[in-house]
Amino acid sequence: IMVEQHNTGVVITKVFDKSPAQVDGILPGDLIIKVDGNDVRSGTIEQVVSKIKGPENTSVEISVLRENQ
Repeated sequence: IMVEQHNTGVVITKVFDKSPAQVDGILPGDLIIKVDGNDVRSGTIEQVVSKIKGPENTSVEISVLRENQ
């Protein structure tokens, strides 16, 4: 995924084809609110990305808030 810092928090701007995020239904425009159960709404983009990144073939749970839902 690619993300940007917005005034509401860290927002997903791109989901790569055939990525685990795409398979799990993550969409551009989704606001990341939790990473592995930890609230990241007040975090900077650097803090959020550091929680998402990890060694290849490891998993992370991302909770998002989707506009209009």
